Amino acid sequence: MLEALGMVIGFLAPLMAPALKLLQGWFDNKHELAMLDKRLEHAGKAHEWRMAEIDARADIKEMMVLRQPAPSFAVALLHAAKDHLPWWMAYPVFVVFAAIDALNNAIRPLTLVALLSLYGAVKWATFTYYTGEHGLDADQALIAVWTSDDRAILLMVLAYFFGNRTAKKLFGDASK
Repeated sequence: MLEALGMVIGFLAPLMAPALKLLQGWFDNKHELAMLDKRLEHAGKAHEWRMAEIDARADIKEMMVLRQPAPSFAVALLHAAKDHLPWWMAYPVFVVFAAIDALNNAIRPLTLVALLSLYGAVKWATFTYYTGEHGLDADQALIAVWTSDDRAILLMVLAYFFGNRTAKKLFGDASK
């Protein structure tokens, strides 16, 4: 029995080194494949990160362009005509176009003032109607004039004001 065992060990002993070398190569290849998979995975993520960075930079540049103040028409006109107009003609042209720019920038505030004036005039007329025609006291007329629509408008304006303040505190001032 010992002779048979010696014969088998003697037969298999020369095969051990190539078998271990083959096994080692198999483990090395398995490790290399795992490393290649990790590199490919990382390369894909690196590409995604780079694309996200490019998108973020593009968004930042777009916001910077969008938030630039509108150039004044009068100033642009003066820059274009500074070599062609004498100085005494440039001043009145600048004043006229500065007035046009001021009027252009005042459209929204003027519209707001006009609408609030009209709203106040209607409420005052209603108040005087209730106090004159119906003979109500001032406090009763005020209660009659102040309707649920007025409460809705007031709440909408207050909510907009405080929502705008909150957005500026949370996200920063967009006018900068």
